[in-house]
Amino acid sequence: MAKLPYHISGKLHVRGKSRFVGDEAPLSGMLYAKFFFSPVAHARIIKLDLEAAKAQPGVQAVLSASDITGENMIGHVIRDEPLFPETEIMYQHQALAMVLAEDESIAEAAASLITLEYEELPAILEIPEADAKGEWYIPERKIACGDAQKALSESLIPSKATAIAAVRNTSTWRASACAPFLMRMNRYICFAPHRAPWKCRK
Repeated sequence: MAKLPYHISGKLHVRGKSRFVGDEAPLSGMLYAKFFFSPVAHARIIKLDLEAAKAQPGVQAVLSASDITGENMIGHVIRDEPLFPETEIMYQHQALAMVLAEDESIAEAAASLITLEYEELPAILEIPEADAKGEWYIPERKIACGDAQKALSESLIPSKATAIAAVRNTSTWRASACAPFLMRMNRYICFAPHRAPWKCRK
């Protein structure tokens, strides 16, 4: 008789003894983050005003694309998405800035003070329209093997067709969070509540 695979945290879950980052006691000096999101689906950024948020008592930092001195691209496998957009908003609710404050309510209040001046652009909602306009969210990337054109030209029954595949993610959705602790010699130890802690390295 087949046995079900062992679940590494199953017993903790059913007994209510699992530990999560959000349940841990706040650390001394810990900051809370809140984000300012885009209210529109597609727009050109004219001005993102962070000054009122920065002036709030208890706010330690307010960060946007202009504050990132290194690479501004992130991604689970391929870094193909900006952490914060620099000139163009590509979808509604895209994060434009992050507020770090001593208290969660302070961070939330400060984020509400951020103002965005923008030129709204037509929202593109269909794949054929985006393809025709060259408006891809990321630069076009092709995955190819062999000489496709040669194989088609030598085919006994040549044919032409178009296939569109919707995005699918078969993995379980779960939050990726971690609690970093600064140790000696500028080293960090990160506690992550899931089975893939290496995803939190960045």
